[in-house]
Amino acid sequence: MKLKKIVICIILLCITLPLSGEIISIPDDYATIQLGIIMASDGDTILVAPGTYYENIDFFGKNILLTSYYLLDHEVHYIHETIIDGSNAANPQNASTVTFSSSESELAILQGFTVTGGSGTEWVDPQYPQLTWYSGGGIFMYMASPTIRHNLITINTVSNVGNYDGISGGGLLCFRGNPKISNNIITSNQAGYGAGIVVDYSGAIIKNNIVANNIAGTSYGGGGFYTIGNDTEPIIIENNTIVANHSGTTGGGLRLYSSIVTARNNIIWGNTQNSAGQIFGGSTSSFTYCDVEGEFTGEGNINEDPLFADTLYHLTASSPCVDAGNPDIVYFDPENPQDPGFALYPAMGTLTNDMGAYGGSGSGAWVSIDDHTSLQNSEIVLFQNYPNPFSPCTIINFQILPKDITGTELEIYNLKGEKVKTIPLSFCGIEGSVKWDGMNEYNQPVSSGVYLYKLNINISPIKKMILLK
Repeated sequence: MKLKKIVICIILLCITLPLSGEIISIPDDYATIQLGIIMASDGDTILVAPGTYYENIDFFGKNILLTSYYLLDHEVHYIHETIIDGSNAANPQNASTVTFSSSESELAILQGFTVTGGSGTEWVDPQYPQLTWYSGGGIFMYMASPTIRHNLITINTVSNVGNYDGISGGGLLCFRGNPKISNNIITSNQAGYGAGIVVDYSGAIIKNNIVANNIAGTSYGGGGFYTIGNDTEPIIIENNTIVANHSGTTGGGLRLYSSIVTARNNIIWGNTQNSAGQIFGGSTSSFTYCDVEGEFTGEGNINEDPLFADTLYHLTASSPCVDAGNPDIVYFDPENPQDPGFALYPAMGTLTNDMGAYGGSGSGAWVSIDDHTSLQNSEIVLFQNYPNPFSPCTIINFQILPKDITGTELEIYNLKGEKVKTIPLSFCGIEGSVKWDGMNEYNQPVSSGVYLYKLNINISPIKKMILLK
């Protein structure tokens, strides 16, 4: 049986004055995303309705959450339906689809979009002011450290339209910052080098991404990744699937130039290049518990066909990458609550880390275990909380038919998408209610602001059976 889950989300205004953040709706409040950003203040959320927005947006130093409706229930279709298309840039020198260049912090978040059509931004490295570069087709990060998560970054092309000294980062570039890049699919981008991702004298935490089918030209290499130098923070490449990228020179998967990189639990497979191997450079870097086609020295590394199940690079049950990542508990896959001791899909096997994008604590990129089917002959109503706004407590009522549904709980999230509280529910007939006192899981008060709550209902639980021969 499949697990069916109904998820109903409602915005909960949890306010103990003053309010710490506002929600700006696009296009209801403002016609364009950029105008919404201009009008926003730190801590605000810009919630963008599905549609195609032909814009080249700049965060202008705002530490805000820019998100599609993916925020509300983590439905993947919102990512595909909410498109920022940078192909109509007014200024070809600033033609990246999304720009962070004003010291944005990790609180500047881009979440839940298709980012496409960008062609890059002109920039100068202060170390080499005599040279001019053109980079970051999809996302350009210059001395900024934003959070980039749950996006499809695709079909961005950086070409040498201005006789530049280098053209790089078809998907994205970060320079002199420390961005967090997680749970994205970075695919079908092109550039002279570093067609997927460029880390240029920068730190970065790059986890649980699929980097695939990107094409680099003949300048410096790196179909999937190109790194050069380091900054004050480390470069961590963890639990990514880096496949089917191409370089016209070296390093179809990764080209590491004078960089120290920590890479673990990755799959690096099926990348091509005109010379050398899928990883070029990296003699001073650490690669451990990775599946690298053609071999690469390091503890726990293997050289075996990962046996992908589909074009999103899920693993089959017989994949040698299942349970083959770093066995330390800090890298464990999420546990399936219906099957203790075993991983929650899309991770596979036991709790030991799976190599690739679907393993580790960040497992879940692009995949929902919901089958999105509705309940037959059933009714689920989640009412607006009252009072609203409130201080210090609020009541949330609901009705559910049939009443014998199991595994029901209410989850409360902040606008960063972080869960702050899970409350098990009990029924009286078909009705129920729960009181929330504004405390998190650790019985600590949460800050004033806007919160979301959703009802999770498991109808047909998964059971395990064992065949012995």
